[in-house]
Amino acid sequence: MNINKINELNKAVGKVVTSSESSLAKLDPNGLRQKPQPADKFEGSSTAEKTDSNDVVAFLKSMFGKLQNKNKIPVPKEPFATEELARGYAQKKVLKALHSDNSHEYMVVIDKNTNKILGEYKGDKDQVSAGLDALDFPDNVICIHGHPTYYTENGVKYSTPISFSDFKGLNRNQSECTAINPDDEYSTLIKKADFKELSPEMIKYYEGLHMDMVYGDLFEKNKHKLHPLLADCESISQLFSKVKQLKEQGMTKEQAIEIKESMYHVFPKNYEEALDLDMLKNIHNFWQKYADEMGLIYKTNYSYLG
Repeated sequence: MNINKINELNKAVGKVVTSSESSLAKLDPNGLRQKPQPADKFEGSSTAEKTDSNDVVAFLKSMFGKLQNKNKIPVPKEPFATEELARGYAQKKVLKALHSDNSHEYMVVIDKNTNKILGEYKGDKDQVSAGLDALDFPDNVICIHGHPTYYTENGVKYSTPISFSDFKGLNRNQSECTAINPDDEYSTLIKKADFKELSPEMIKYYEGLHMDMVYGDLFEKNKHKLHPLLADCESISQLFSKVKQLKEQGMTKEQAIEIKESMYHVFPKNYEEALDLDMLKNIHNFWQKYADEMGLIYKTNYSYLG
């Protein structure tokens, strides 16, 4: 089973866990995103909804529970004496994967209550997932994983800060999610003591803000870089028309990924060269601006972010 199939399954499980979906927050006449009202905040599912969800989860686990085994690594049987030792172990495993010949993401999940390693998972250069194992993790786990460097500007490589996708796991049952780059620098989100799980509506609202801030005018700004790379000028014209239309409507994460995939199709070797360092800084800016109101503490010592 390839990683795409597992990702599809993860999406299905995500729908089960949230138990309800809503459209992305609409734009008001002035182009500003409307924040869901307090009544929309998460108050928990009804007993019936939970029962239905649990039934579906049980079915998925019985049918597909072994899918992620190819990516799962055996873990130490005994808990570590302290959280610091458990973190040190995770850090070494993550850095080893980042510095391997085939640099890839690697994730270690620690039970904060017992200092026991609950899972280790090998990913690829773009992502890593615990798959269905995540459904069995208790509350208050620490997730430490690697972010390889593959964004380059002027010959210098940069790693992405902690992502919005990383936050989604944090929203559910993690107490902390940390990304480590090959230079052993960290980018971290930690739940505040009064953190309250965000509803699907609130997640979509903040995800929309994230897309707006991170991607912004990225493609328009880089049009001068992209144009010479294309043999078919009509393709880039259509692509940027689509980007403009989506930006006006409010670009979702899925649409942004679709645009990125379209870029890869048109010029797979040179797409990364067209990415702007500002995009990475905008991820940092997003967390600086919104982490607190989301109930999170954001920390980083990524050197390029100052």
